[in-house]
Parts: sequence; structure tokens; C-alpha cells
Amino acid sequence: MQFHHLGFEVMSIEEPLAFYCHWLQFDIEKVLTLGGEKIYFLTNGVLRLELVQSEDVPRMHICFEVKEFLDGLPVDTEVQQYENGWESCFFHNDEGHLIELLKRN
Repeated sequence: MQFHHLGFEVMSIEEPLAFYCHWLQFDIEKVLTLGGEKIYFLTNGVLRLELVQSEDVPRMHICFEVKEFLDGLPVDTEVQQYENGWESCFFHNDEGHLIELLKRN
């Protein structure tokens, strides 16, 4: 298992994108549309951020890349399969933090 990204749901992409790129010197790694959502991945060295525009209350999550999903882990969502071959699921830990597990095929 390894760290993949820290994700932020934002009300508008433009302002946070400009902030992270200008002030914190992140670069746009890639822009994807997955599950109907436009997603920006930004990198600065080994750090990767994910910005997702959402009409919901902004929240954040941490994502770990895994080779296989963990059998028996109580997850909040079914495994979601995306157009690019990735699969992910989400769960809350005991403290209520949102965690994503990502399997890239």
C-alpha cells in the first residue's frame, strides 16, 4: 500500500486550482472525467492533490493505492469501476475520516 493523493471537493475549480498552482507551485498532472465528474490531479514533487468540483459541502479524503482490496473491510461504498480501468471504494475510519482505496489496473 502506498499514498496516492489527498482529495478536496471544492465548490469551484478555478480558484483553488489557481491557488495551488501559483502560490504552492503545484503542476497539473492530468485532468480526467470519471463517473461524470471532472477531476484535476496536481503534483509538487511526491505530493499529489485531487480537486473535484462538487455541489455538496466541501470535504476532503486521503487515498491509498492498493494492489488488492482488503477482504472483510467494512466499506461505505461498493467498489466503483471507472472508464480508465481504475477501481475505488470509500470508508470512514473510527474517527470519521474519509479514506479511499484505489486500485489502478
